[in-house]
Amino acid sequence: RHIALREEFIKEWASREEKFLNRTVFIDEAGFHLHMVRTEGWSPIGKRAVTHVLSARGASQTIFGAVCSSGIVALSVRLPKASKKRKVAGSSKTIHGNNGDGGGTKGSHYQEFVL
Repeated sequence: RHIALREEFIKEWASREEKFLNRTVFIDEAGFHLHMVRTEGWSPIGKRAVTHVLSARGASQTIFGAVCSSGIVALSVRLPKASKKRKVAGSSKTIHGNNGDGGGTKGSHYQEFVL
């Protein structure tokens, strides 16, 4: 039932006076780590596949992209903020700095990207 309702909605939306293909822009976000490596590989028969990987995890980045029927409209890379962790003098505890941001992607990031 839900699939039929979705299909009906899309058909109605696409048949409006507005030209769907010419006026629609799709926005998406994809995140990835800079030091991402393969975890599997090929090796000669009888030998073990060995891969050397970095011990430190790379910074994660977010890419915003906007595409339409005529091609790519815009691309933007959002770099992570610097770590707010700091050591307390004479202690092994870690204090997390808090600027009230909470991290992550927010609606304002999309708004900046589109405008």
